Amino acid sequence: MAGGRVDFSGTVVGMMPSPKDVVATQRQLSYERIAGSYEPVTRVTDAAALDLDLFDISGQLALMTNDGFAVAQAIYQKGGNSMSIARIVLYEPLPANIPKGSPVEGTDASGGAALGTMYYDAPLGSTELSVLYTPSDIQAQHLSCRVGGLPSQSQMLDGCFAPTGSVTVEGYGTFQYVYNTVVDNTNGRTIQGLSTSAQQKMYHCSACPYPEYQKFYEYYGAFDYANEIVLAALAGNSTSFSRGNLAMASYSRISRSEVAKKAMSSMHVFMYVIRQMEHAISGCREDDPDAVHAWDEAVAYYAGSLEGSDGSGTGVFPYSLADKRCANFQTCGVDGNATAGTSRINDEVMKEFTIGAFHIMEGRCESVLASKTSVARRMTVPLVQSALRYVHRRSALGVTHEKTLAQSAIFAASVVPFVHACSEEDAQIIYVHSGTQSADPFYGEVKAAFERNYDCMGITCEDVGGLFDEFAGGYFQGAEPCRGKADDAEQPPTAAASSSAPVSSAPTPAPTGKAAPATTAPTKSPFFIDTSFAGGRNETLSPTTEPSAAPYNKDDGDYIDFSAGNRPGHYGASRRFAIALVVLTMSYFI
Repeated sequence: MAGGRVDFSGTVVGMMPSPKDVVATQRQLSYERIAGSYEPVTRVTDAAALDLDLFDISGQLALMTNDGFAVAQAIYQKGGNSMSIARIVLYEPLPANIPKGSPVEGTDASGGAALGTMYYDAPLGSTELSVLYTPSDIQAQHLSCRVGGLPSQSQMLDGCFAPTGSVTVEGYGTFQYVYNTVVDNTNGRTIQGLSTSAQQKMYHCSACPYPEYQKFYEYYGAFDYANEIVLAALAGNSTSFSRGNLAMASYSRISRSEVAKKAMSSMHVFMYVIRQMEHAISGCREDDPDAVHAWDEAVAYYAGSLEGSDGSGTGVFPYSLADKRCANFQTCGVDGNATAGTSRINDEVMKEFTIGAFHIMEGRCESVLASKTSVARRMTVPLVQSALRYVHRRSALGVTHEKTLAQSAIFAASVVPFVHACSEEDAQIIYVHSGTQSADPFYGEVKAAFERNYDCMGITCEDVGGLFDEFAGGYFQGAEPCRGKADDAEQPPTAAASSSAPVSSAPTPAPTGKAAPATTAPTKSPFFIDTSFAGGRNETLSPTTEPSAAPYNKDDGDYIDFSAGNRPGHYGASRRFAIALVVLTMSYFI
C-alpha cells in the first residue's frame, strides 16, 4: 500500500492500493471479453468504442463529397463516441472547491438518471462544471450521450443531461444549471488526440522517449507525424517531413480517404497501444493501481469494440488488419498455416496481453516489459504484410489505379521507420518503390529490403509468410516466404509450380476469435458483394478499373454480406442511416 490518491471511482482514499489489491476488488465484477480472448479486470468499454469514430469517419469519407470530408475531419478532431463530457453552466457560484472524480447525478433528456464524475477540479466561486459521463459495462450500450463532431443523424442525445435542471455532486450539494446539449457535449478522447498528445505522452514523460515512438519521430522529424499525414490527406496536400513525405495534391478523394483511414488505425492507434503498455509498465514500477487499467486500455485500443466480445465481428483497428492479412499470407490459425480464421499474430498478441496483465497483478514489472516488447514486435507483422501486398499488386499483378498506390504508400509509411532504425539504405529502397511518387515499383527489391531487417525488427520469415494465391493453391511466384533461422519447415509450392487444379487445404481451427470455415475456398466470387437489400448493384470490375465510391473494396478480394447488418450502438431513426454507412464504407475493410 502507498500514499493517498483518487481511486477508480474518483473517491479520495487514505491509502493507495497496489495493482494486486485493485485486481482483487475488481474480480468481483464481470467485464465483457475483448475480441473473445482477453478478459479485462477494469472497465474499458469507453476506450474500446473509439473505433466507432473511425467507423463513422469511414462512412463520411465514402460519400466522396466536400461535406463528407468536412464531417469526417470534424469527427477526427472532435470525436463523438468515446469519453463524452458535458460542460454545464451553474446559476450560482460554487460555495466550495469540488475535486476531480467526485460523483455527479442528474436527469437525462429522456427523464432517466444521468451519471458521471467531475472531469476537472472546480474551484470555489466557479460557475461551470465539466462532467465525464459514466460508461456502461456493456459494450453495445457503453454511452447513451454521443455528440462531439458526429453529424446530427448519428448523434445520441437522450442519454445526455437535460438542457436545464439540477445536478447533485456527492458530498457538495445540488446545483441548478443550463447548457446546450448539442454544443456543450464534447469528447475528451479523439483519434487526432492520440497523435497530437504524443510529444507530451511518448517523448517528454518521465520514462520517455518510448523506443518505438522515437524511431518514428527520428524518421519523420515531427512529433505529430500521424496527424500531419491525415490532415494532408483530407485537404489534398503534401506533408513536409524531413524524410518519407507523402504527396497527395493530385490524388482523388478515394485515394486520399484510403491514406487517412489507414493512417488512423495503423499509425495513431498502433502507437497509442504501445503508449498504454509503456504507461502500465511505469505504473507497475510505481505500484500505481491504474497500471492494470492502462494495460486493459492497450488491449481495448488494439481490438476496438466492433470485434465483439466473442471475436466474431469485423473491426477497424489493428486486430482486424492482422486477421485480414493472415488470409493473404497463409498465417491464420494457431500454427500460422491457414488462410481463414484468427491470425496467429492475434492469437499470440492476445495471449501476451493476458500474460502481461498477470505480471502487473503480481508486480513483476520487468516481465511486463518483456510482454510489451513481444506485442509491439508482433504488431508490425501485419504492417509489413500490407506493405508487401500492395506493392506486389502494382509490380507483379499490374494493378495501376491510383487507389492501390495510395494503399501501398500509407502501409509502407506505417512501418518504414522501423526499417530505417535498422538500415537507412533499405528504408529508402522501400520508400522509393512504395511511396506516393513511385512510378515503376519492383516487388523483389521491396521484399528483399524488408527481409534483410527481420532479425533487427524482432520478427521472422515465418511470422510474415508469403503472398498466397488461393485459387492456384500456392504462393505467387517470387512472393514465397523467406527462410530465416526459425523457418525450416517445408513450404507450400508456388502458384507457378502448382498443378492446374487449385489446392485447398483445411485450415487449423482457431482457439479464439473467428472460427475458420471448413475449407479456405470462398463460397462466392471474391469480387462480389450482396447489396440487393439496399437497392444496390452487384458488379465485377477489372483490376485496372478505377474504383468508384462503391460499397466494397473489390480489388482486395473480400466478400462481405451486410444484408442483415447494422452499425453497433446506433438506435431508432439512426439505424437506416447507419446501415447505409456500412454499405458505403467497405473501401476501408480490406
